[in-house]
Amino acid sequence: EADEACCQAGSSCQADERASAAGNDPTSLLQHRSLAAAGTQAAMATGVRRVQGYLPPPDQDFKEPPVVRSTATKPIHLTLTTVKMCGPLLPGERYPQCWYTRGYSTPELPAQIPGPTIRVKPGEKLDIDVENGLKKPDPCCLSTKVGKGGVLQDIAYNIIYANGFCMINSTNLHTHGLHVTPRRPGDDVFVEIDPGHEEKMRMKLPPYHMAGTHWYHAHRHH
Repeated sequence: EADEACCQAGSSCQADERASAAGNDPTSLLQHRSLAAAGTQAAMATGVRRVQGYLPPPDQDFKEPPVVRSTATKPIHLTLTTVKMCGPLLPGERYPQCWYTRGYSTPELPAQIPGPTIRVKPGEKLDIDVENGLKKPDPCCLSTKVGKGGVLQDIAYNIIYANGFCMINSTNLHTHGLHVTPRRPGDDVFVEIDPGHEEKMRMKLPPYHMAGTHWYHAHRHH
């Protein structure tokens, strides 16, 4: 099989000239809570469609996430949604520890942590339709970052809260390591996908693109 570039949400994956397809188990999960929580955001929306997942015991082997590819007629469709994750029931506890985070689902796969691995070859097109399945409220930055007082108070507030606590349910998608255009409809980090909306990403990998381990994640800029 030809060299491939490989991207995975919130984690890493491997791809080279001997790469083999990863397992297609839709229940694949990370084996440690700390890893499952890495690279994710806390779920803040109300009324969000939730999917529940469970973490396997720490001594269980890691399961490779399922693999998805885009074709000339079928883009990859990723839906950002809220996932309720629960750890194993510990001795002396009546209920497992649970928390809400965010994950990507596809029409064929439920949302999970980590998300599906995307495989693509040099010279191929990578088409991804990103759907924001989160719901409002989605407070704007003007209502949360300014208007706290006079000019000096606003400057101080924005320094302390440089990233702001706003547009928490708006999103986009960004890749690390892919040599593709940063202009829309490519890998444009300034795109904003509001709740209930969709963005069609269309990228072309150069024929000389190296094989490697890459990453994709939400990268909305405030």
